[in-house]
Amino acid sequence: MEKPTTELPAEARAIIHIVYDKVTGAVIHRHTVYNVENDAYEESRPDDVLALALEDEEFVLKRVSDRDPANLAVLTMKDVPLQSTVNVRVDTRSKKLVPRPRLRLTADKHQLAGDGKDAATIKVEVVDESEAVVKSYKGAVKITTTRGKLSAPGGVIRLRQGRGEIQLTSVSETVDQVTVTAHDERRLCERGTVELEFL
Repeated sequence: MEKPTTELPAEARAIIHIVYDKVTGAVIHRHTVYNVENDAYEESRPDDVLALALEDEEFVLKRVSDRDPANLAVLTMKDVPLQSTVNVRVDTRSKKLVPRPRLRLTADKHQLAGDGKDAATIKVEVVDESEAVVKSYKGAVKITTTRGKLSAPGGVIRLRQGRGEIQLTSVSETVDQVTVTAHDERRLCERGTVELEFL
């Protein structure tokens, strides 16, 4: 009898199948199988892992380059900690897991007049684990805010050489905490936030 291992401790070592986008390296799905009778993880066939991932085809393909299932591949890792597959992507050249870069947000000022006119410029950068800008990154990211108005339609901006910016205009009220969040819908980067206030 087989069952998924989602309830097992993160430090447990396992056979993990990573379904990823061959173009971007984004991790789309993780799969492990634990055989209770043998008290061991078991390896699955890549075709079976892909078929399982594609059971929710609409959800999966909207995260894949060109929405094309041919852009999916499976990387099988043996005897690795479950935690090692969190916040990572697949390096498409080496076929190894590497840390996901993150989105870093910085504002030119953190306090805005609550008059509906004052604005802050928020810089968005993709940075690696050493805080260096990932200049090879390009693409769209979605910016949201808990209050105020963003300058880009729908909050979507395009980054070039790992950088971009957006304006946030205050509302006519006092707000102690305004959270601006950036996330990459392709899941190539960890989301980032910055806090402001309207006085």
